[in-house]
Amino acid sequence: MVELADEVKESEAENNYNTPDQSTDENCSDTSLRDIKYNHIFVGAKFDNAVLFKNAVRDLAIKSQFNVKFTKSEKKRIIGVCTYTQCNWRVRSSLYNIDNIWHVTVLGTSHNCPGVNNSGNKVATSTWLLHAIKDIIKSNLNVSPRILKGLIKDQYNLVVPYMKLWRSREMARDLLYGFVDENYAWVPLLQKELVTRNPGSHITYEYDTTDFTFRKIFVSFKVCIEGFRLGCRPLVGLDACHLKGKFLGMMLSAIALDGNNQLFPLAFAVVENESKSTWSWFIQNLIIALNHKVADIVIISDMEKGIKESVRNHLPQCEHRWIARIRGKPVVDLVNTIRRMLMEQRKERKEMATISKEILTKVALDHIKLISRDKKQYLVTISSNTIAKIESLQGTYEVDIGKRECTCREWQISGLPCKHAAAFIATFPNPIWHAYVDDYYHVHRLNVLIKLYLLTCSSLLFL
Repeated sequence: MVELADEVKESEAENNYNTPDQSTDENCSDTSLRDIKYNHIFVGAKFDNAVLFKNAVRDLAIKSQFNVKFTKSEKKRIIGVCTYTQCNWRVRSSLYNIDNIWHVTVLGTSHNCPGVNNSGNKVATSTWLLHAIKDIIKSNLNVSPRILKGLIKDQYNLVVPYMKLWRSREMARDLLYGFVDENYAWVPLLQKELVTRNPGSHITYEYDTTDFTFRKIFVSFKVCIEGFRLGCRPLVGLDACHLKGKFLGMMLSAIALDGNNQLFPLAFAVVENESKSTWSWFIQNLIIALNHKVADIVIISDMEKGIKESVRNHLPQCEHRWIARIRGKPVVDLVNTIRRMLMEQRKERKEMATISKEILTKVALDHIKLISRDKKQYLVTISSNTIAKIESLQGTYEVDIGKRECTCREWQISGLPCKHAAAFIATFPNPIWHAYVDDYYHVHRLNVLIKLYLLTCSSLLFL
């Protein structure tokens, strides 16, 4: 075995807070065992508490394939050593009174032990594994044990059994978001706080009156309601998706489009299942959120269970079109996560709108630019200042720019001039294009949206 300096002296480290001299690796006779990574722990490294220091030592031991135990774990001193009796490797950290921080004062750089294989390291306990995957779970709650297994293998050269990873993942979820069973108890406080902080929002929930268990919650923030009314086209898409986690369930949603063809969340709900009953409950609450002003709305959905009947029963005056066709968090965290996402979305769109100096939104400008290219393909016969006949190989159409209509019906449906209207409008000197575009596509509509705001839940410390 290679003989390196057993310790990096503390006095040397104080002058140079870097990793141990890597040039010593040139003398290694067994590089597979001696390729030790000192990314997070080195002489002079500081840790806020003893747990963080111990976890860093365990990380190092697992990456370097040796076992470690802590022979001293006192209030102001922790010493870890290699468990191989003939190996002199050790690490020491001391708690400094001056800053109440743990400082690494001694760190060995050599081993004369046989090491352990990549599946037999006793340091890789479930508790250590929880520490190793916690940040991964935080960024991706639904990551599978199979993917975790690959990530642990790549980062630590460690093979962990599937079920051990599954248990550690569940422990990490509970640590980050609390126990799922307890999470539902916070729903009443969440509802009260959100409505108090965002007056005019429609947020309601239901529970089983026999055992007081949670059943469903509906959320539509005031900022979303007003944004839809003032800045979006009267078009609402309904959809559902499965939730993952211990209690499963479904999330129902109502989504609109703003003048730049960007998705605009209007309302969402967490329910026990997807059925005629839950969709009926969702649509009834959506009507309440919109103050019953739903006569001009067009509904679009795929063939989800119960939507057709619910729309027919509660929105008979609305046109209903059919098309072909974050999820593991507990309900309180799910609602609050969507709220944060809405706030971030509004911030980004505010920055985009501030930059724009145009009268029309980008999607409208791009559309006009596209349809104007083919104007020479049409024969325009003008009947009056507002009416013209447009002929092409595809057929003959009549355009009335005063009413913003074309017999192809594209203009009436989208609110944007069709290619036939563009051919007529282009015959005018210096045409004012925005005069023929529906108000929904004007930037001032987007400016109305970004002036609306959504408040945080500052008093809910658990969020």
